[in-house]
Amino acid sequence: MSTLSTRPLRFLVSGGAATAVHFTGMGLLMALHADAPLATAVGALLGAAVNYGLQYHWTFVSRRAHRDTISVFLLVTAANWLLNLTLFTVLYQLAALPAPFAQSATTGALTLLNYRLYGKVVFT
Repeated sequence: MSTLSTRPLRFLVSGGAATAVHFTGMGLLMALHADAPLATAVGALLGAAVNYGLQYHWTFVSRRAHRDTISVFLLVTAANWLLNLTLFTVLYQLAALPAPFAQSATTGALTLLNYRLYGKVVFT
């Protein structure tokens, strides 16, 4: 199978690993009584650090230099971080969903957007 045909699965596996790091960081911070929006914001940054390497090397097998890719990744990640924090906060504070459900729904909502942005903008 070509990398292109396995890319969606690789994206989900890589994103799943990054999400596990995000959720773990978030959970640990909440266990230490951190506010849930702060915990998810920090967790998302931890997950992004893991996500970059996996997406660059394994999912998209980028040939672009890191110096060219990282700035675009950071810009997309900053926008995604704001979207994540905003949607999570709406679901958690306004819709009163428990934090794990609010973050799961947020992650699901942003997955397709991230796949498109990574494939068309970041790792091209």
